[in-house]
Amino acid sequence: MKNSRHLPFWLFTAGCILCLTLSVLIQDGMFMDAVLYSSVAHNQSIGVGTFWFPQYSTLNIAQLPSFHEQPPLMFGIVSLFYRVLGDSLYVERLYTFLMLCITMWLMAALWRNLYNDKPVLKKYVWVSFVLWISIPCVYWAYSNNMCENTMGIFALGSVLISYTTLKRGDDRTANWLLSGLFIFLATFTKGFPAFFPVCVPLLYFLIVKTGKLSRAIRSSFILVAVPLLIYAILFSIPVSRESLSIYLFKRAFHRIGNDPTVEYRLDILYRIFCQLIPPLVIMLLLYVAARKQKTEHKMRWSDRQAWFFISVGLSASAPLVLTLVQKDIYLIPSFPYFAIGMAAMVLPAIVQWVEAINLKRNTYKALLVVNVVFFVSSLFFLGCRYGGVHREQDTIHDVRVLGTVVPKFATMTVPRQMYNEYDFVLHGFLMRYDNISISPYELYDYFLIEKNMVDTIPENYTKLALPTKKFDLYKRGDGTRGGH
Repeated sequence: MKNSRHLPFWLFTAGCILCLTLSVLIQDGMFMDAVLYSSVAHNQSIGVGTFWFPQYSTLNIAQLPSFHEQPPLMFGIVSLFYRVLGDSLYVERLYTFLMLCITMWLMAALWRNLYNDKPVLKKYVWVSFVLWISIPCVYWAYSNNMCENTMGIFALGSVLISYTTLKRGDDRTANWLLSGLFIFLATFTKGFPAFFPVCVPLLYFLIVKTGKLSRAIRSSFILVAVPLLIYAILFSIPVSRESLSIYLFKRAFHRIGNDPTVEYRLDILYRIFCQLIPPLVIMLLLYVAARKQKTEHKMRWSDRQAWFFISVGLSASAPLVLTLVQKDIYLIPSFPYFAIGMAAMVLPAIVQWVEAINLKRNTYKALLVVNVVFFVSSLFFLGCRYGGVHREQDTIHDVRVLGTVVPKFATMTVPRQMYNEYDFVLHGFLMRYDNISISPYELYDYFLIEKNMVDTIPENYTKLALPTKKFDLYKRGDGTRGGH
């Protein structure tokens, strides 16, 4: 095998990715926001809601008549998957895994462009994959159907086009227009944070020290102008203007101004550091090993291309200091660039070790056997996890039971202390599996309450004998109020 020198490392990388992401995806249960997004997309696929005015449940969120927590693009894309593949829970998992694969493919394309004149180094893209998948937020995100996963591939597409154009010295306007189009798609998925690729030409000029400042400014101007022009067109169309206005003014700006998640603006820098601890530890271990072998001088700590990618990562994450709405998941699109930059720094030492491997020696054979065993074990691990429930086991069990009794598209009454419009655990699974809403504001045919909760059961409701673990279900005896 021509590239057998890299085979053990590819097996190790693939095993890690499968264990950290696919082992979760093949089980039931996702993070509550991921279930929310899947529910909205699934509703759209069956005709509940439209592209511009998606629907979540009877009450939606923030007393709005439609769902506008994010721009509509991802929900429209995922809804197409449901239309084609059906409504199995594995549809959103397939979509999430596809986002993982596309992200890696785009990272590999960036890596090939980074080393387009060094064929040997192109084969070491697995180094960036290992550093990337070691980041906790990364393998968590690609185990859940998060908007950042989709936004990240559009942003990567923009950065790839811009970087290739800059590195080749090809300043055709068409390239920048296409890159700007990808920025629009990214913002149409996640909003303002997706504008960061507009900085790529200026960062390349400042850090790599090639090209002209005037060209960098012109290129960045085009990257800004393209999405703004498209949004100007959309705001001239009544239906899209109404939808985007609700998102901007009633959700995005409202959250920024009224719903802080941290107390200090610089908290995001601490979060970036914490997430990057695993790849930093790997780099430190490589440095210590290199020092012992007196090859630490091979590390390229001053590599301008490496620092360029790290600066792109910072441009995708550090601007969050401008708001007090900060979460680790917002950092997901930045990590491919950190991983590529960090991998480029330690690559020379790794290359020296790997290229020195004698494929005929027992050392290589032992390395190959160990990683073959690890990869096969990861497949066995997947088999053991298939069909299980990853999280919220009791809630999911009860939701499945409730779905056999409560009609689809019904609304159940719940006590006020059980209802939180931003708690999508119970509500999200009810909507995703059976299109069942919950509401504390009106009495419907069914009343749901947590076991042992101290609350008065409304008159004329009878408890149903169901094998539930967490909730009790009551049904109204007279049936005078419909459940829709």
